[in-house]
Amino acid sequence: MASIAIPAVFAPQVIGGDLIIDGGIIEPVAVGTLVKMGINKIIAVNVLPSPESMARSHEFKQLLKQKEREKAGKGSFLDKLSYQFQSGINRMFFPNIFDIIVNSMQTMEYAIAEADCQRADVLISPVALGVEWFDFFRIEELIKIGEYEAIKSLANIKSIF
Repeated sequence: MASIAIPAVFAPQVIGGDLIIDGGIIEPVAVGTLVKMGINKIIAVNVLPSPESMARSHEFKQLLKQKEREKAGKGSFLDKLSYQFQSGINRMFFPNIFDIIVNSMQTMEYAIAEADCQRADVLISPVALGVEWFDFFRIEELIKIGEYEAIKSLANIKSIF
């Protein structure tokens, strides 16, 4: 719980008398820590979305919504009713204050991470369109995206050794 204690979203944890929050708030990608430790071959993975990938992700989600609307429009009365109900629920709950807080924090963390990642020998930045901060159930899909990006980076990785 401490590793995901995002301020204003998940409560900080008390461990050994210390109040602990997500370390990504201060150092989203631990390149600086590795440099201080004397590590001289660093492969960094920055999973934070860039402002550009956030915009592409938003466009992707809008396209999916448009396709769902068109599909419902061609479907039965029940399909149309179901779509209207689901759309209403989504409008009531999304975006919410947690989305705004987390997306704002991710934007700041991305800027910190990008600056820190400049010191890495290899940077891998897997981008998953349409993924939200709370999409914990999509782990297998996200791992596959990371594996794909790592494989694409193998030549760069091999070149530092």
